[in-house]
Amino acid sequence: MSPEFLRAAEHHAALAERLGPEHPDVMMAMVAVLEHAPASLKETIRAKAVELDLLPEPDGYLEDGSPVFSLEAVAAKLGAPVAQVEETMRALLALREDAGLPIGGMAIDGAMVHRRH
Repeated sequence: MSPEFLRAAEHHAALAERLGPEHPDVMMAMVAVLEHAPASLKETIRAKAVELDLLPEPDGYLEDGSPVFSLEAVAAKLGAPVAQVEETMRALLALREDAGLPIGGMAIDGAMVHRRH
């Protein structure tokens, strides 16, 4: 685990204890934790999401094999309106930008997606 991940995790825990888990600053701190998380932890989280059937089927893939999910597929999986999922996605992107973190891979040009057959 990198020092950045450990610092981010400590910072998140302290904020969550002081402000509560739903506070915007705590959510921003969690974004930083996930950004700096080791690849093995990210894979564990992804595998658990698959196990719990939380992810829709990908709509396609990027050239490197990364899956791509449409807002519509995510909304259908969550049983939520597309507008709500889009609003949440925009808020997450704004949090990442505010934290100085990259948003690449989260908002993708549809021309880059290889569609499933």
